Amino acid sequence: MKNVVGSIVLTAIVAVIVGLGAGIYIEASRARAALEAVPASPIVVSANYIKEKNEVVFELFNPGVQPLTLVDQTVVFTPGKDSKEKAYALAAVPLGVALPGGTSVKVHLALKADSEKLKPGDVVAGTITYTHPLAAGDVYSVTHLFKLEEGK
Repeated sequence: MKNVVGSIVLTAIVAVIVGLGAGIYIEASRARAALEAVPASPIVVSANYIKEKNEVVFELFNPGVQPLTLVDQTVVFTPGKDSKEKAYALAAVPLGVALPGGTSVKVHLALKADSEKLKPGDVVAGTITYTHPLAAGDVYSVTHLFKLEEGK
């Protein structure tokens, strides 16, 4: 009698474990398929100013699995209290850079060649326009504010 009860209990435990494993696998597969279908927005990981080249460098990361195409870039400059420049905007500069899922790329946003170098307190808003393959014809953008701090 003990062997029969023990066999039933052992069979029930194995059945529960197999059932949980199958359920977790099915739900994980559905969740993965759903996540792969949704494109991510690029994330600005870092922003630096290179004084010698008078440009701001943004490092963009694509956290999704869908590839993105960076179409163009726009820079809007707002001077700080130490700057002699007035606020100005640059026209969109074509990029045409592919950004596969799970990778990062550095985008150089050049300021006007004849403009004054950035000074502490100056703010640069860099806007990157991008597309993804699931919505042909739609254009999206991400804007990142970069403020030059003292000593950078």
